Amino acid sequence: MVSSLASSAYLWISATGLFMGLAAGQGLKALVSTGEGFLRARRRRPGRQARAIAFLSLGILSLAGLLVLPPKPLSLAIGEAACWAILVFLLAGLAGFRPLAAGLPLAALCIAGLMLARLALEGWLPLRPVAAGSPYLVASLLPYEVGPSSFRGHLELPERDSVPVAQEVGLGAALAAVSVESLALSGPLAFLGDLALVPAPASNADSLRLYRVVGIAAPGGLSQSFPVPSHILYLDRILPLPPGAGAEPGGEAASLFAFFGLASRSRLTSPPKPLIALEPVTFSVSLEEGSVKFR
Repeated sequence: MVSSLASSAYLWISATGLFMGLAAGQGLKALVSTGEGFLRARRRRPGRQARAIAFLSLGILSLAGLLVLPPKPLSLAIGEAACWAILVFLLAGLAGFRPLAAGLPLAALCIAGLMLARLALEGWLPLRPVAAGSPYLVASLLPYEVGPSSFRGHLELPERDSVPVAQEVGLGAALAAVSVESLALSGPLAFLGDLALVPAPASNADSLRLYRVVGIAAPGGLSQSFPVPSHILYLDRILPLPPGAGAEPGGEAASLFAFFGLASRSRLTSPPKPLIALEPVTFSVSLEEGSVKFR
Protein backbone atom coordinates (compact mmCIF):
# COMPACT_ATOMS: atom_id res chain seq x y z
CA MET A 1 0.00 0.00 0.00
CA VAL A 2 2.79 2.41 0.86
CA SER A 3 4.53 2.08 -2.49
CA SER A 4 1.35 2.76 -4.49
CA LEU A 5 0.22 5.70 -2.38
CA ALA A 6 3.66 7.28 -2.04
CA SER A 7 3.55 8.39 -5.68
CA SER A 8 0.12 10.02 -5.32
CA ALA A 9 0.30 13.81 -5.40
CA TYR A 10 -2.77 14.05 -3.18
CA LEU A 11 -1.00 12.13 -0.43
CA TRP A 12 1.68 14.81 -0.22
CA ILE A 13 -0.83 17.64 -0.68
CA SER A 14 -2.83 16.22 2.23
CA ALA A 15 0.27 15.77 4.39
CA THR A 16 1.45 19.33 3.63
CA GLY A 17 -1.94 20.83 4.46
CA LEU A 18 -2.21 18.69 7.61
CA PHE A 19 1.17 19.60 9.10
CA MET A 20 1.04 23.24 8.02
CA GLY A 21 -2.43 23.55 9.55
CA LEU A 22 -1.32 21.95 12.81
CA ALA A 23 1.67 24.29 12.90
CA ALA A 24 -0.56 27.33 12.34
CA GLY A 25 -3.03 26.16 14.99
CA GLN A 26 -0.35 25.52 17.61
CA GLY A 27 1.43 28.77 16.75
CA LEU A 28 -1.78 30.74 17.12
CA LYS A 29 -2.53 28.90 20.36
CA ALA A 30 0.87 29.96 21.71
CA LEU A 31 0.06 33.62 21.00
CA VAL A 32 -3.58 33.71 22.08
CA SER A 33 -4.87 32.58 25.48
CA THR A 34 -8.45 31.33 25.23
CA GLY A 35 -9.91 31.08 28.71
CA GLU A 36 -6.52 30.35 30.28
CA GLY A 37 -4.87 32.40 32.95
CA PHE A 38 -1.93 34.53 31.93
CA LEU A 39 0.60 32.53 33.96
CA ARG A 40 -0.75 29.17 32.79
CA ALA A 41 -0.68 30.25 29.13
CA ARG A 42 2.85 31.56 29.59
CA ARG A 43 4.03 28.22 31.03
CA ARG A 44 2.57 26.30 28.10
CA ARG A 45 3.81 28.68 25.40
CA PRO A 46 7.30 27.12 24.90
CA GLY A 47 5.81 23.64 24.37
CA ARG A 48 3.29 24.93 21.85
CA GLN A 49 5.96 26.86 20.01
CA ALA A 50 8.15 23.76 19.85
CA ARG A 51 5.26 21.68 18.48
CA ALA A 52 4.48 24.39 15.93
CA ILE A 53 8.10 24.35 14.72
CA ALA A 54 8.07 20.52 14.55
CA PHE A 55 4.84 20.48 12.54
CA LEU A 56 6.19 23.23 10.27
CA SER A 57 9.30 21.13 9.60
CA LEU A 58 7.12 18.12 8.72
CA GLY A 59 5.03 20.33 6.44
CA ILE A 60 8.14 21.52 4.59
CA LEU A 61 9.31 17.90 4.30
CA SER A 62 5.90 16.90 2.86
CA LEU A 63 6.10 19.77 0.38
CA ALA A 64 9.51 18.48 -0.71
CA GLY A 65 7.96 15.03 -1.15
CA LEU A 66 5.27 16.57 -3.39
CA LEU A 67 7.95 18.12 -5.58
CA VAL A 68 10.09 14.98 -5.80
CA LEU A 69 8.10 11.73 -5.53
CA PRO A 70 4.98 11.97 -7.76
CA PRO A 71 5.67 11.29 -11.46
CA LYS A 72 6.08 14.31 -13.69
CA PRO A 73 4.26 16.05 -15.18
CA LEU A 74 1.57 16.22 -12.51
CA SER A 75 -1.85 15.44 -13.98
CA LEU A 76 -3.72 17.56 -11.45
CA ALA A 77 -6.68 19.88 -11.72
CA ILE A 78 -5.24 22.92 -9.97
CA GLY A 79 -8.62 24.11 -8.67
CA GLU A 80 -9.48 20.74 -7.12
CA ALA A 81 -6.02 20.36 -5.58
CA ALA A 82 -6.09 23.91 -4.17
CA CYS A 83 -9.55 23.46 -2.64
CA TRP A 84 -8.51 20.17 -1.08
CA ALA A 85 -5.29 21.66 0.33
CA ILE A 86 -7.19 24.62 1.82
CA LEU A 87 -9.84 22.33 3.34
CA VAL A 88 -7.20 20.10 4.96
CA PHE A 89 -5.27 23.16 6.18
CA LEU A 90 -8.33 24.75 7.79
CA LEU A 91 -9.45 21.55 9.52
CA ALA A 92 -5.93 20.82 10.72
CA GLY A 93 -5.57 24.40 11.94
CA LEU A 94 -8.77 24.05 13.95
CA ALA A 95 -7.50 20.76 15.39
CA GLY A 96 -4.16 22.34 16.28
CA PHE A 97 -5.81 25.33 17.95
CA ARG A 98 -8.35 23.25 19.91
CA PRO A 99 -6.88 19.72 20.17
CA LEU A 100 -9.47 18.30 22.57
CA ALA A 101 -12.58 20.19 21.50
CA ALA A 102 -11.99 19.90 17.75
CA GLY A 103 -9.00 17.61 17.11
CA LEU A 104 -10.42 14.42 18.62
CA PRO A 105 -13.89 14.74 16.97
CA LEU A 106 -12.27 15.48 13.59
CA ALA A 107 -9.97 12.47 13.93
CA ALA A 108 -12.97 10.27 14.81
CA LEU A 109 -14.91 11.61 11.80
CA CYS A 110 -11.96 10.91 9.47
CA ILE A 111 -11.66 7.33 10.71
CA ALA A 112 -15.41 6.79 10.42
CA GLY A 113 -15.38 8.24 6.88
CA LEU A 114 -12.60 5.89 5.77
CA MET A 115 -14.45 2.91 7.26
CA LEU A 116 -17.64 3.94 5.45
CA ALA A 117 -15.71 4.35 2.19
CA ARG A 118 -14.15 0.92 2.69
CA LEU A 119 -17.60 -0.59 3.13
CA ALA A 120 -19.05 1.27 0.13
CA LEU A 121 -16.19 0.12 -2.14
CA GLU A 122 -16.25 -3.48 -0.97
CA GLY A 123 -16.94 -5.75 -3.92
CA TRP A 124 -15.45 -3.35 -6.49
CA LEU A 125 -12.22 -4.22 -8.27
CA PRO A 126 -9.63 -1.75 -9.63
CA LEU A 127 -9.46 -1.58 -13.40
CA ARG A 128 -5.93 -0.50 -14.21
CA PRO A 129 -4.33 -2.33 -17.13
CA VAL A 130 -0.63 -1.95 -17.78
CA ALA A 131 -1.17 0.18 -20.89
CA ALA A 132 -4.10 2.37 -21.84
CA GLY A 133 -6.38 0.62 -24.28
CA SER A 134 -5.07 -2.86 -23.47
CA PRO A 135 -7.77 -5.51 -22.92
CA TYR A 136 -8.65 -6.47 -19.37
CA LEU A 137 -10.45 -9.76 -18.79
CA VAL A 138 -13.56 -9.39 -16.64
CA ALA A 139 -15.35 -12.71 -17.20
CA SER A 140 -15.31 -15.95 -19.16
CA LEU A 141 -18.29 -18.15 -20.00
CA LEU A 142 -18.15 -21.88 -20.73
CA PRO A 143 -21.51 -23.01 -22.19
CA TYR A 144 -22.01 -26.71 -21.60
CA GLU A 145 -25.56 -26.87 -22.98
CA VAL A 146 -26.68 -24.76 -25.95
CA GLY A 147 -30.04 -25.12 -27.69
CA PRO A 148 -31.80 -23.15 -30.42
CA SER A 149 -33.27 -20.72 -27.88
CA SER A 150 -31.52 -21.34 -24.56
CA PHE A 151 -28.21 -22.08 -22.95
CA ARG A 152 -26.72 -23.08 -19.63
CA GLY A 153 -23.14 -22.52 -18.71
CA HIS A 154 -20.44 -21.74 -16.17
CA LEU A 155 -19.44 -18.10 -15.64
CA GLU A 156 -16.02 -17.48 -14.09
CA LEU A 157 -14.41 -14.21 -12.97
CA PRO A 158 -10.63 -13.64 -12.69
CA GLU A 159 -11.15 -12.12 -9.21
CA ARG A 160 -14.02 -12.06 -6.78
CA ASP A 161 -15.94 -8.81 -6.78
CA SER A 162 -19.51 -8.56 -5.44
CA VAL A 163 -20.45 -12.02 -6.77
CA PRO A 164 -18.78 -15.45 -6.47
CA VAL A 165 -15.82 -16.21 -8.70
CA ALA A 166 -17.69 -19.09 -10.39
CA GLN A 167 -21.40 -19.74 -10.77
CA GLU A 168 -23.93 -21.40 -13.07
CA VAL A 169 -25.90 -19.15 -15.42
CA GLY A 170 -28.53 -19.65 -18.07
CA LEU A 171 -30.90 -17.68 -20.32
CA GLY A 172 -33.54 -18.38 -22.92
CA ALA A 173 -31.31 -17.40 -25.82
CA ALA A 174 -28.37 -18.75 -27.83
CA LEU A 175 -26.48 -15.47 -27.41
CA ALA A 176 -25.00 -13.99 -24.25
CA ALA A 177 -23.55 -10.71 -23.05
CA VAL A 178 -22.05 -9.55 -19.75
CA SER A 179 -23.14 -6.43 -17.86
CA VAL A 180 -20.56 -4.45 -15.89
CA GLU A 181 -20.86 -1.43 -13.64
CA SER A 182 -18.01 1.07 -13.59
CA LEU A 183 -17.15 3.63 -10.91
CA ALA A 184 -14.72 6.45 -11.75
CA LEU A 185 -13.09 8.52 -8.99
CA SER A 186 -10.74 11.43 -9.55
CA GLY A 187 -8.85 14.02 -7.55
CA PRO A 188 -9.11 13.71 -3.76
CA LEU A 189 -11.80 11.01 -4.02
CA ALA A 190 -9.36 8.79 -5.93
CA PHE A 191 -6.81 9.29 -3.14
CA LEU A 192 -9.39 8.46 -0.47
CA GLY A 193 -10.48 5.44 -2.51
CA ASP A 194 -6.88 4.22 -2.62
CA LEU A 195 -6.71 4.60 1.17
CA ALA A 196 -9.96 2.70 1.64
CA LEU A 197 -9.16 -0.19 -0.70
CA VAL A 198 -7.21 -3.12 0.77
CA PRO A 199 -4.82 -3.77 -0.86
CA ALA A 200 -4.39 -0.44 -2.60
CA PRO A 201 -4.19 -0.58 -6.42
CA ALA A 202 -0.64 -0.67 -7.77
CA SER A 203 -0.81 2.58 -9.68
CA ASN A 204 0.53 6.09 -9.36
CA ALA A 205 -2.32 7.81 -11.19
CA ASP A 206 -4.47 10.43 -9.47
CA SER A 207 -7.61 8.73 -10.78
CA LEU A 208 -9.23 5.45 -9.91
CA ARG A 209 -11.50 3.27 -12.05
CA LEU A 210 -13.38 0.38 -10.41
CA TYR A 211 -15.72 -2.22 -11.84
CA ARG A 212 -17.95 -5.12 -10.86
CA VAL A 213 -19.85 -7.72 -12.89
CA VAL A 214 -23.60 -7.34 -12.31
CA GLY A 215 -25.20 -9.93 -14.60
CA ILE A 216 -25.64 -11.43 -18.04
CA ALA A 217 -28.05 -10.42 -20.78
CA ALA A 218 -29.37 -11.45 -24.18
CA PRO A 219 -31.25 -9.66 -26.98
CA GLY A 220 -34.94 -9.12 -26.36
CA GLY A 221 -34.61 -7.85 -22.82
CA LEU A 222 -33.62 -11.19 -21.32
CA SER A 223 -31.25 -10.85 -18.40
CA GLN A 224 -30.05 -12.52 -15.24
CA SER A 225 -28.96 -10.04 -12.59
CA PHE A 226 -26.75 -11.16 -9.76
CA PRO A 227 -27.72 -10.42 -6.14
CA VAL A 228 -26.76 -6.91 -5.04
CA PRO A 229 -24.83 -6.72 -1.74
CA SER A 230 -26.39 -4.45 0.88
CA HIS A 231 -23.35 -2.15 1.00
CA ILE A 232 -23.92 -1.16 -2.65
CA LEU A 233 -26.96 0.78 -1.39
CA TYR A 234 -24.60 3.46 -0.03
CA LEU A 235 -23.53 4.28 -3.58
CA ASP A 236 -27.10 4.04 -4.85
CA ARG A 237 -28.04 6.98 -2.65
CA ILE A 238 -25.17 9.17 -3.94
CA LEU A 239 -24.69 7.99 -7.54
CA PRO A 240 -27.94 6.30 -8.64
CA LEU A 241 -28.38 4.66 -12.01
CA PRO A 242 -31.63 4.77 -13.98
CA PRO A 243 -33.60 1.58 -13.19
CA GLY A 244 -32.88 -1.14 -15.74
CA ALA A 245 -30.70 1.15 -17.83
CA GLY A 246 -27.72 -0.29 -19.65
CA ALA A 247 -29.00 -3.86 -19.43
CA GLU A 248 -29.66 -4.33 -23.15
CA PRO A 249 -26.66 -5.85 -24.99
CA GLY A 250 -24.46 -3.12 -26.39
CA GLY A 251 -26.17 -0.51 -24.22
CA GLU A 252 -24.68 1.94 -21.76
CA ALA A 253 -26.12 4.19 -19.07
CA ALA A 254 -24.47 6.82 -16.90
CA SER A 255 -25.38 7.88 -13.40
CA LEU A 256 -28.09 10.50 -13.04
CA PHE A 257 -25.51 13.01 -11.82
CA ALA A 258 -21.83 13.14 -11.03
CA PHE A 259 -20.65 13.83 -7.48
CA PHE A 260 -19.16 17.35 -7.88
CA GLY A 261 -17.39 16.13 -11.01
CA LEU A 262 -15.14 13.88 -8.91
CA ALA A 263 -17.12 10.64 -9.19
CA SER A 264 -19.27 9.03 -11.85
CA ARG A 265 -20.94 5.67 -12.19
CA SER A 266 -22.04 3.88 -15.34
CA ARG A 267 -23.32 0.51 -16.50
CA LEU A 268 -22.55 -1.06 -19.86
CA THR A 269 -23.33 -4.37 -21.48
CA SER A 270 -21.15 -6.09 -24.04
CA PRO A 271 -22.36 -6.88 -27.56
CA PRO A 272 -23.95 -10.36 -27.61
CA LYS A 273 -21.72 -13.25 -28.56
CA PRO A 274 -22.94 -16.51 -30.16
CA LEU A 275 -22.45 -19.59 -28.04
CA ILE A 276 -21.24 -23.05 -29.02
CA ALA A 277 -21.29 -25.90 -26.54
CA LEU A 278 -17.99 -26.43 -24.69
CA GLU A 279 -16.30 -23.49 -26.44
CA PRO A 280 -15.34 -20.79 -23.90
CA VAL A 281 -16.20 -17.17 -24.57
CA THR A 282 -14.27 -14.32 -22.93
CA PHE A 283 -15.39 -10.77 -22.18
CA SER A 284 -12.77 -8.03 -21.91
CA VAL A 285 -12.88 -4.28 -21.44
CA SER A 286 -10.38 -1.52 -22.05
CA LEU A 287 -9.88 2.07 -20.93
CA GLU A 288 -10.26 4.32 -23.96
CA GLU A 289 -10.11 8.09 -23.46
CA GLY A 290 -11.02 7.72 -19.79
CA SER A 291 -14.08 5.52 -20.37
CA VAL A 292 -14.63 1.76 -20.20
CA LYS A 293 -15.40 -0.02 -23.47
CA PHE A 294 -15.91 -3.70 -24.26
CA ARG A 295 -13.39 -5.24 -26.60
